[in-house]
Amino acid sequence: MTRWLAVLLCAVLAAHAADEKPTRKGGSRPPVQTSKCNDVPAHPFDLILSRPTSNSVTVSVLCYDDAEDFIACGTQPGKLLAKTSTRSFKKNEPVEIILTDLQPNTQYFYQLRLAQTNSTEFAFHTARPPGRSYTFTITADSHLDEPTDPLLRRERTRVMTSPPPKSSRTQMPFGADESR
Repeated sequence: MTRWLAVLLCAVLAAHAADEKPTRKGGSRPPVQTSKCNDVPAHPFDLILSRPTSNSVTVSVLCYDDAEDFIACGTQPGKLLAKTSTRSFKKNEPVEIILTDLQPNTQYFYQLRLAQTNSTEFAFHTARPPGRSYTFTITADSHLDEPTDPLLRRERTRVMTSPPPKSSRTQMPFGADESR
């Protein structure tokens, strides 16, 4: 009888445990979005620049609908005379395009051109000679949608409201620009 009672008790406890939601112990809390400031507006594409050299740069293009487009670039704003060949982009499939035959230590302007819309004109600079100084920025997700240390929030606000360094800034259009 005791053995049967022990088996029954184990079965009841196992069934009860399976019905309960597991409790979280340790680790980070799941993010809680408390305001509309974290909503990213719908947009047709994202662009990320990477691997700059003295004569090339890689542009990663992610379109959110199927599209045909190309990248135009040049050394003067509004005069983007060099163009890549037109490409077909599949929805949500990133593609890397390497812009080549660029001049070293030169500022370029570029724009993604789609049949329906064009991006804003952005800028980048090819690699400078060794020993020349430059400034770059890093943008990261600081998880400010979670409860955050007030000191971190104050420091972020101080950095965001301080004047930018006295140098040209490369703009990298990926979501909200928090790169100051």
